[in-house]
Amino acid sequence: MKSSNVWIWVEGFAGFDAVKRLSKKGDEFVILNVAATVGFDRIRKTEWFEVYVFGAPPMRQAEAVRRGDFIRVEGEASAHRKINKAGATIPTIRIIAEKVLIVKLQRNTAKPAPTGAVLPPPGAENFAAPDDPEGVRF
Repeated sequence: MKSSNVWIWVEGFAGFDAVKRLSKKGDEFVILNVAATVGFDRIRKTEWFEVYVFGAPPMRQAEAVRRGDFIRVEGEASAHRKINKAGATIPTIRIIAEKVLIVKLQRNTAKPAPTGAVLPPPGAENFAAPDDPEGVRF
């Protein structure tokens, strides 16, 4: 039976950090794993999607993905089978992504303050740095 490919989009959480690999031809690509909950009411199931990202623009976005980020992936999906550790063949859905969008970061993205920076105290409004001649407000 011939498998047909379908264009889909999936929103879900990244299962692990993006992994950059080289193909046999020497082309770079990124692998992601996305967990999406499907179903409704009491019938819910978590589906895992293998995502492969090729090409410079989508790869730049995909490389920034970290475990736990909520992401949206758009691309061509196809059914595949793989063998798990127990030796059983299980069906999987593989997506060749055209677009990868990080919807929400699930990690601490705060950048450390530069050395010697004067930061406002918590809750202070219109705090001016004492060494700042122009009175720049935070």
